[in-house]
Amino acid sequence: MAKKGSNTDGLSFEASLDKLESIVEVMESGEMPLDEIIEQYEEGMKHLAACDKKLMEAEKKIRQLTADATGGLQETDFESAGTDDGDGAKLF
Repeated sequence: MAKKGSNTDGLSFEASLDKLESIVEVMESGEMPLDEIIEQYEEGMKHLAACDKKLMEAEKKIRQLTADATGGLQETDFESAGTDDGDGAKLF
């Protein structure tokens, strides 16, 4: 089932996430031999790492592009983005 050396680099976040979800679904079915489960697990971990990397890149971009109250750009922690900036205005 799983191809050794499967490449996640060219896949979008959504495609990797879909693949990861399908791997989990197949593994949870309990209808797979142990050696295939291990291969699927390895492939799933590659997709998980790819998704995590893409989320971290998106968080970095959001942090870089968050606008301040005057319309300028300022670096803002991801957790505080979209919250009230003190004068009642949303940051985005």
